[in-house]
Amino acid sequence: MKILKLLAALISTSLISACGGLPSLGKDEYVKPISDSRVVNTMTPQSERLTCLGKYIAEKKLLPAFPTSNGKPPLNPVRFAVGRIDDLTGKQDLTNGKRLTQGAALMAISAFSLTQLPLVERYDTAIAEIELKYTDNKLIGDSQTNAFRNTYAGSVPGSDFHFMGGITEANYNIRSGEIEGSFRYLGSSARYVVIDVAMDTRLINTRTLEVVSANTFRKQILGTEFRTGYFRFLNNNLIDLSASERSQEPVQQAIRMVVEHSIYKSLLDLYRVPSSICDPVIIDENSRLKLSAEFNIPQGN
Repeated sequence: MKILKLLAALISTSLISACGGLPSLGKDEYVKPISDSRVVNTMTPQSERLTCLGKYIAEKKLLPAFPTSNGKPPLNPVRFAVGRIDDLTGKQDLTNGKRLTQGAALMAISAFSLTQLPLVERYDTAIAEIELKYTDNKLIGDSQTNAFRNTYAGSVPGSDFHFMGGITEANYNIRSGEIEGSFRYLGSSARYVVIDVAMDTRLINTRTLEVVSANTFRKQILGTEFRTGYFRFLNNNLIDLSASERSQEPVQQAIRMVVEHSIYKSLLDLYRVPSSICDPVIIDENSRLKLSAEFNIPQGN
């Protein structure tokens, strides 16, 4: 009974404190939001590979191994564009809507920016098109000189290659498991579930519409749950304590990783760069010799 009286007193004190601390509704901002978390860069384990590959292409002044027009390689700089990358899985529900991100194309644009390779906008050209229309009608001018803007032939640079594709798979609960046990007053359990997502992408020669690189990649996503508890009757009183923790890799971040890896692989195919240049995976000596023979790389590299 003493324990119950103590718990009741603590609960009553908490309720009184909460009521006494209620904010005034007459204030402009009566609740201070929690905002201690800082804004950080959205990086994945694949981001470093893209940054490394972009630096390597720039330092070596590499040109694509595929011609763009008239059988000749393009002149530097080689420009890229990103097209549509739609969610083609059809996964949605009435409560939360689309299960997967609808912004995979924006992820691809951010991924290309990591390489510092020239990129032209083709995903949303609404503002550019209306500005060109206003310019043709001499409606846009300089606020200081009142001179209207001029348009010139060839002022908009074109793309040499463009990247596009779609999210094609979202498989739920491809495997799950559970283990549970108890001893006297203590009990514990652990669960896990595995899902995966997949994408099909391609890099296309804008001038000739030839598919330079077509890839399909998938990534598994693991979710875990741990739970423990204490349950006991003590002097006709019930004590029930429990604690649990759930964790799961973000599904949308997994799609970002697949997008970045797809771009990385497409650029490797386009520039004929061996993956050993930026891949942190250690390869054996036989594989290194094979790469050297295939790409005419000195064995000392």
